[in-house]
Amino acid sequence: VPSLALGTGEVTLLELTAAYSAFANHGAVVAPRLIARVEDHQGQTIWFAPEGRTQAISATTAYLMSSMLSDVVSAGTAATVRAAGFSLPAAGKTGTTDDYSDAWFIGYTPRVLTGVWFGLDQPAPIMRGGFGGVVAVPAWAQFMRHATQGAKPEWYKAPRDVERVSICRLSGARAVEACRHAAVAAAAPLIDTLYPAVVAVPAEPEEPPVFEDLFPLGVAPKDLCPLHGGPSQPLASAAPAASTTPLVDAALASVAAPAVRAGGRLLVEKISGADGVIRYVVK
Repeated sequence: VPSLALGTGEVTLLELTAAYSAFANHGAVVAPRLIARVEDHQGQTIWFAPEGRTQAISATTAYLMSSMLSDVVSAGTAATVRAAGFSLPAAGKTGTTDDYSDAWFIGYTPRVLTGVWFGLDQPAPIMRGGFGGVVAVPAWAQFMRHATQGAKPEWYKAPRDVERVSICRLSGARAVEACRHAAVAAAAPLIDTLYPAVVAVPAEPEEPPVFEDLFPLGVAPKDLCPLHGGPSQPLASAAPAASTTPLVDAALASVAAPAVRAGGRLLVEKISGADGVIRYVVK
């Protein structure tokens, strides 16, 4: 059921944790076993539970998912695992149901996969603000600290059909050297105030203009950044003929005026995106 990923159906903690084994095991889902083997008093195995393993997704997809889910631990909703003392490379995902009646966190290292769920027998709010990152993550971190004690930091090796590409945050295309020095538009706050429904504010100042992203071979954007790879138009020149945002053009002119009077030039690129949003990049 495609909508199951949106939370339209119920799953048990065991089912959800087993599903995440596809990401942790290079794409293979491993059926849970309560008892792996039985040994006699001499240590000889007298019974062994066969391992059920099904290749559900490709190793490449599993690696890309693990890369994305690692961001949840390093800087996302599960970042509190670091404050709780767990330092090994890990990936995972938090989850919270309506009214805070369920709090989840499924996380893993290349060696250990652990799922945590908090809830009541009869669904009811656990606590006010009972997000998965608040309730389940600290319990996961405490358990994993002990379960992986003495383990060395390790992570998955990138498959050969995965490449790392530099992407311009403003255009979404392959970055060029000029993208790394692109400044966030100084006029963005003013533009956004005057035309919030039409103009998108560029990247936040604390975000680097270029970031690294992973792609399967042949999937990454092929075109170089059109914002910073070609010549810009001076703001002092005539406004674009197709302009439909005179208030925005006036706002840009007022911002640029001091620079123009001082004998300098403020270069602006006006980009109409496929989504209909107009973006201004001031350089």
